[in-house]
Amino acid sequence: IPENTEEKVENEKNEINNNENIKNDLENKDIKEEEKKVINEPEKKIIEDKAFTKYETLAPYLRDAALEKDIFVIPGLTGIDDELNAIGNNLNQLTKLANMGKITCVDLTETRKEVARIWQLLNSSLQNLR
Repeated sequence: IPENTEEKVENEKNEINNNENIKNDLENKDIKEEEKKVINEPEKKIIEDKAFTKYETLAPYLRDAALEKDIFVIPGLTGIDDELNAIGNNLNQLTKLANMGKITCVDLTETRKEVARIWQLLNSSLQNLR
């Protein structure tokens, strides 16, 4: 009988140690999960707000910031790059059609007006920054 009692005591000690180890593991896991969070929510919002004023996705902004590239955001110019890209695409299509002989003369009056408007907007925005 004494051996059984000693075994029972030893088993209970082992069980208590195991429970303490499990508890410690869970606490350490919580700490590790918290350490994985590099930024908190308010910081994340600030970064996203800055990134999405100039970039379509977060990755290019983070890359440029990490490489310490100059990132210029000029208020009021949102969408200008899209407009210029659209004008460039249209001009490329017209050039292809002209080279294929499908068109011979194109009226670019509206395109010139739009480019002039964008140019004025850029110049006035740059003047305001100085």
